[in-house]
Amino acid sequence: MLPDVAHRSQSQLVAEVLLNKGVLTRIQLQQAAADAKSARRSLGHSLVSLGLISEAALLKLLSAVYKVRSADVSRISRIPPSVLEALSASEAKHNLALPLRRNGGTLTVAVANPADLALLERLREASGLEIEPVVAPDFALFDAIKKYYKPEKTPGPATEAKPAPAEAKPGPAEAKPATAPPAAQPAQDAPADNTAPAPRSRSGLDSFRGMDLSSVFAGKGLFLAGVAMIVLGAIVMTLSYEPTGQDTSYFITTALLFVGIAAIMRGFFTLDD
Repeated sequence: MLPDVAHRSQSQLVAEVLLNKGVLTRIQLQQAAADAKSARRSLGHSLVSLGLISEAALLKLLSAVYKVRSADVSRISRIPPSVLEALSASEAKHNLALPLRRNGGTLTVAVANPADLALLERLREASGLEIEPVVAPDFALFDAIKKYYKPEKTPGPATEAKPAPAEAKPGPAEAKPATAPPAAQPAQDAPADNTAPAPRSRSGLDSFRGMDLSSVFAGKGLFLAGVAMIVLGAIVMTLSYEPTGQDTSYFITTALLFVGIAAIMRGFFTLDD
């Protein structure tokens, strides 16, 4: 095992081993490191993505470096819920640890650095079980933890939704008193307001009650129109009178006189009504 394995990241160990064994050149390693930085992922993930090393070869390398068994967590199809419950979702994500199986009081957990004794102690305290570590690529662990530890539904929205119907129930109860008595009281006060203006109508205008003012103005209009027609007929007759009486003005003046007289008579009858 390389010195200071427990205090070095998986990416550092992988890079050093691959360089020492001549699997990668320094230029290839720099290329993978630049890809990991730009894509914000681990060096091992970039090495596999760029095809510089296979995931199976990376598993063997990690197993040889840490002297423990490896686990291909990306190919695991199912983990029993009772096993997953040994570690909470927050503990699994924080420690990058995935419980795989339980045998009595021992919990097998896949981690990125099985040589980190402080990490193993935290997992033992969290689960209450003895920890058997196996190694797995960090990027594969990250994906597997997201797969098996789905976001838990927080009880906040559920508990907040329950009071909503409870608050809605008093609503109709408050609406009932608002619709019954108050609506009737303004209706009873209305006649008092309607009877008040009655005394104000007692004035000199009472004499015009029952009188049809439209007929008065219509009668005056007819009378004045009749007078105007007679005057107009007289003027036309004076200006264009011929002894023969065969001029067209004769018929016009005669018509104006008759219509004027009829209008005056109609006006008088309208005023009498």
